[in-house]
Amino acid sequence: MESLKVSKPADGSRVLQYGEESLLIGQPPEVLKGLLLHKVPTLNTMVLTDSKEKDGSLLNNLEFPLYYFLFMSNGLFDGKKINLVGCAEDISRVFRLLRLTLLGPTEAELESWGTPKRVQREWLEAAHYLALKDERGQVREVESFFNVIPFINEQAEAGSFTILHTGHDKYTVSFSEDSLEVDLNEDEHIFPPYQMQSDFIPRDLVKLGLEILGSASGFTANEPCTGLALCYNGSYILIDSLPYLDKHLYARGISKNSVSAVFLTHLHVDHCAMFPLILMPHKVEVITTREIFEMAIEKLSCNLNWKAEVVREYFHLIEVVPGQTHKYFDMDIKPHLTVIAFLQSAQLSQFSIRALNGIFA
Repeated sequence: MESLKVSKPADGSRVLQYGEESLLIGQPPEVLKGLLLHKVPTLNTMVLTDSKEKDGSLLNNLEFPLYYFLFMSNGLFDGKKINLVGCAEDISRVFRLLRLTLLGPTEAELESWGTPKRVQREWLEAAHYLALKDERGQVREVESFFNVIPFINEQAEAGSFTILHTGHDKYTVSFSEDSLEVDLNEDEHIFPPYQMQSDFIPRDLVKLGLEILGSASGFTANEPCTGLALCYNGSYILIDSLPYLDKHLYARGISKNSVSAVFLTHLHVDHCAMFPLILMPHKVEVITTREIFEMAIEKLSCNLNWKAEVVREYFHLIEVVPGQTHKYFDMDIKPHLTVIAFLQSAQLSQFSIRALNGIFA
C-alpha cells in the first residue's frame, strides 16, 4: 500500500507525493531544477509560504514551476489546471507578477511609462501573437491556468490533499488516512539545489574583464543559470542578476559591495533575481529600458508585498533606447531588441559593449 512521501527538491520547499498526485510547498529560486533532479513526474498543487524571502532569496517563484506543469507534466496538453493554495492576498499578487512575466505590460502601463506609440504597438502586437490562446483564439489570462484555493479557517482542500496551516511556514498535509508535518523553518539557509563549484579566490580588479557566474538555462537541472560579471575600472557590472546571486559572487571571489550596476536583459526569474541587490549598502544602477525597469520594480513589489515606490528607492535607472549607443563612463552600450517565443513577448535587450581594446557582444 502506498504512503504519503516527502522530499526536499530545494531549501525552502518540500514536495509531498502520493501516487500520481504531488504538492509543492514553497517555490525558492530554481526549484524546478530540484524537481528535475528528484525526478518528480507530475505537479498538481503549489502552496505559497508565509515568508516572502530568506537568506537573500525570494521564496514564491512560480514562473518555472508553472512551466513545468504546463509543458513537462502535460498540463496544457491535457487541459488541466494547477491548484494554487495560499492567502488570498498573496495569490492576487502572484497573478499580477505572472501577468507581467507571461503576457507583458498593458497599453495603460506603457502609456504611463511614456513609451513611444510605435514601441507600444511592438510590445502589444508581439505579446498578443506569442501568448497562449484558447480554442477561440482568445488570449488566455494567467488565472485560467489555476484552480484558486485560498485558506479558509487555515485549511484548504486541493485534489485529494488536505492542507492545514498550523503556524508560520508550518503545515499538516493529509492524504486519505495518511498525514505528514512540514516545517519550513528548519531551513535556515537557502542554497542552490545543484552542486556549486567554488574556488573562493579573490579576483584582481582589472581595467576590463569578464567573469562567468553561470551559463545554463532555467531547465538545466545541475548547473546555474546564465549570469556574467563585467569588471571595469575596479568595479563590477552584472549582466543579469541570476538566482542565488550572493552565493555565486562569493564562489567566484567577488565582493558584493564591488557591484555598482546591473545590465538587465529581461524579466524571467532566471535572469531577473534582483532581491539581493536591495540588500547592498548603496543604490544599484540598473541599465535597461524603461519598460523592463518598471516591470522589474513591480515584480519585486509583488514578491515582497512592498509598495512599488519603496522598491524603486533602492535603484537608479540608467535608461537605454534600443538601437541607440549610450555612453556609460568610458563604455559604449548599444542595446538591441529580440523577441523570445516562449509563452510571452520577452523583449530582450541584448547588448554589445565596446571599451578600450576589448569587445563584448
